[in-house]
Amino acid sequence: MSALPDPRSIRDSQLSLPINLDLNQVVLNPIAELPSNLAALALGLDFACGQRNFIGVGGPSGWGKSELLHRVREILKHSQGITTEVHSADQWAISNLPACRSSVLLLDDLQDALRSPRLRHQLRLRLEHRLRRNLPTMICTAGNFDKAIRDRIISPLSGWHLAEINAPTPVERQRITHQIAKIERIHLHPSIESLIALHLNGNGRSIRGALLRMKLVKSNWTTLDDFAEACGVLMPFLIGENGWDPRDVVTEALNHVYLAWPTSAPLGKRAALAYLLNQVIRLAEEDVACFLRVRPGQVYRHCNSVQDRLDNPEVRQFIDVLRTHTFAALAHSADWTDSA
Repeated sequence: MSALPDPRSIRDSQLSLPINLDLNQVVLNPIAELPSNLAALALGLDFACGQRNFIGVGGPSGWGKSELLHRVREILKHSQGITTEVHSADQWAISNLPACRSSVLLLDDLQDALRSPRLRHQLRLRLEHRLRRNLPTMICTAGNFDKAIRDRIISPLSGWHLAEINAPTPVERQRITHQIAKIERIHLHPSIESLIALHLNGNGRSIRGALLRMKLVKSNWTTLDDFAEACGVLMPFLIGENGWDPRDVVTEALNHVYLAWPTSAPLGKRAALAYLLNQVIRLAEEDVACFLRVRPGQVYRHCNSVQDRLDNPEVRQFIDVLRTHTFAALAHSADWTDSA
């Protein structure tokens, strides 16, 4: 499997939008423009610029639909002077306010309004009022619009234009990671972006949560040595995705060094593994203890026993070799190389 490319190598000309509008002047937090969401972004911008009046955007949760709604709201405010809010579809359906009160309507979470026959009926009637008066309306929903079309909430035949934001590919996830990190002013080494893209368990919200967790530790993660520490900080987000566990990678690297060491190793394997996991890649003592099947206090004692012997040149050399092999194994397991 080939390594992911550096997201900065993707040319903007490949992702340009068919709208003559400088988005950086009107949007503070732009969405990463990707093949999986480009049709939805273009449709949203068409709507914001008055080229389409009735649009719907669907797709899996957590990949930018709500962000697109807020982006459209900002464009309307800055380019046309229209101030509007994003409403929940189920709350708007039962609202006492007239359906046509807002000149532009932005609705989110359409799927919540489709669970009740009463809500579906009210939503359909209110949207029909807006359709008859040709009042611009944008709707977002988790999943696709099949149920909404079956229930006659919306219909492509009546002027609705629909698009989907699809789940991103690993390469696109890396670009999303790079974009969110840029917004949050976090500087990442490409290997860490690749790690998150390939092994983080979750969606775009999870990526942002993981990056904010890293920011609590520090904002600059630009060296390859930072990769191992990032594995520890990101541990709660990594376990469970594709069965990848950095603790398994560190264990394999340690076993390789023990087998290749020309003389008897100067440290016990259990103590060395505890030290690597807790002190080198910064896993919490509880995570290390769970992996080693010992109590957290035992992890602490193992680490102290190694720390106390670092004045010994042979022990220090052994730890340096273990650290080097650990870094290399983790970077390789994340499917990243310098040529990415």
